[in-house]
Amino acid sequence: MQQYIIGRSNSCHIRIPDLKERISREHATLKVLDDGKIFIVDSSINGTYVNGVKISPGVDYPVKRGDHVSFANDYELDWALVAKPKLKLTVYLLAALALVITGSCIALFFLLRQPPEPIPEPPITVEEPIIMEEVEEPVIAPDSINVETDTTKNTPVKANPKPRVIQPDTVPPKPADSPAGVIIF
Repeated sequence: MQQYIIGRSNSCHIRIPDLKERISREHATLKVLDDGKIFIVDSSINGTYVNGVKISPGVDYPVKRGDHVSFANDYELDWALVAKPKLKLTVYLLAALALVITGSCIALFFLLRQPPEPIPEPPITVEEPIIMEEVEEPVIAPDSINVETDTTKNTPVKANPKPRVIQPDTVPPKPADSPAGVIIF
C-alpha cells in the first residue's frame, strides 16, 4: 500500500502552495492499495470534495482515477502526481485465465475432432492361372526341395522327407515365382 499525505506542509508527499491558508498543513491522505483500490481520508477544517460532494472527515472514501478531488473546494488533485499501483495480482489473474483458456481449447480440440479416414487397401488383382503342359510320365518329387520361404505366408518351408509320385492328371500349376523345374507342394 502507498500513502500520499496532501497539504501545504513541506513534509507532504503532494504539496499544495496556498497563500490564503485554506489548505491545512496535512489536509488529506490518499491511500493506494496493492489491488488498485484508492481511498481518500479528509483530515482538514475546510473539507475535501469528491466530484463536488464534501466527504466526512476521518472516513476512508473510495475514489478512482479521473474523479474530481478538490481541497477546500479551491485546489484540484493532479492525478499525474499519484503513481499507478503495481498490478501484480492482475497480471497473475490474466496469466491464469490464459492457461485455463488454452487448456480448454486443447481439450475441445481432442473431444471434437473426427477420427481420420481409414486408408483404403489397394485393390487385389487376380492373375490369370498358368496352364502347364500335360506330362506323359509320372513326376517324382526329389528328396529335398530347397525353398527358402512360403511366399503366401512369408514363413520357412520344410522339404518333404519322402518323394511322392504325382500322376500326370494331378500336376498342380507351376507358380510364377518358383525356380524352373521345381514344384512347390
